[in-house]
Amino acid sequence: MALCGLPRDVFTWTLWFGTLDSFIKHGGHSVSGMKLPLLPLTWGQLSTILSPWSLVFGGATTAEHDWHHEKFTTNYSLSFQYLDRLFGTYHPGRVAGEAMQTPAPAEPPKTAQYTTLIESTPEDWVIQGQAFDSYKASGHIVANMLRLVENMKGELGEIGARVDMYEHSLQTATRARRAGADDETIVCALLHDVGEVLSGTNHGEIAAAMLRPYISPQNYWLLANHEVFQAYYFLDKCGGDKDLRDKVREYKDAGIVKGHPWYEATEKFCLEYDQPSFDPTYDSDSLASFVPLVTAVLDRKPFWWEPADKPESELDCKARLAFGYSLDARGPRSPAQNVRG
Repeated sequence: MALCGLPRDVFTWTLWFGTLDSFIKHGGHSVSGMKLPLLPLTWGQLSTILSPWSLVFGGATTAEHDWHHEKFTTNYSLSFQYLDRLFGTYHPGRVAGEAMQTPAPAEPPKTAQYTTLIESTPEDWVIQGQAFDSYKASGHIVANMLRLVENMKGELGEIGARVDMYEHSLQTATRARRAGADDETIVCALLHDVGEVLSGTNHGEIAAAMLRPYISPQNYWLLANHEVFQAYYFLDKCGGDKDLRDKVREYKDAGIVKGHPWYEATEKFCLEYDQPSFDPTYDSDSLASFVPLVTAVLDRKPFWWEPADKPESELDCKARLAFGYSLDARGPRSPAQNVRG
């Protein structure tokens, strides 16, 4: 090695060449096949000559080490690849240049051909039904619902309280979950105030309308009217009547008064979950932790709670609309049977 002008200290030489080799491999481009000027060799051949121990211990290629930086769970070694093979952390990586190849153009999705609903055909509605079911199956509806909560984070959700409406929503849902509420009620707690940044005095109706096909009539009523029950804890401080919930004529006419299950459920929701959830020190669960619950509720057949033997003419009119949007709700059975699952 001395005759070649190379350092006598093999460790120093290994460190020097290893640094150069590491720099090249971290560049993300494979140059092992590149021909060198003035030498009848490629860079890969020269690397093997200058570090012959790689023939025994193995040396990672650029593609292999690039995979390490993408996944962080494989190909830890640059110079002693046998260790990765020994401990099962080796991965061949991608073929050099593969990412540069132009993929074949995807076939455009089928679309309905009408420009007005009057001229639409049954074939158009098969296409749209399939598209709607695919849209739902892909998780887009769940994502859209959760995005309504995320949009209340920070400035867009600040309405003068010590927490924004995003944190308030997480707190309410977390309290419901830790108190042992059922999954449907927890989802209602998470989404109950998504309308407050749109229309304060009737914001409950916004969340209730969105979830109506998927939740029980009791929880639908709870969402639509929770702001009236919530007022019990603050409206007198604004010059209003805190006992409004006991003076609403529509409630009395429907028999929804103290002692009624819907009244009691809404009172409990506001007292235990909603009204205490403005605490900046509370340890709320993450939004991601509620995704399985929201998914499960939105995966239900629309208006699942309708009795199976209920005549079609007596079904909620929105329940009879369900098969117009979803191919899953159609089939050999009647539309009314399908929307009920």
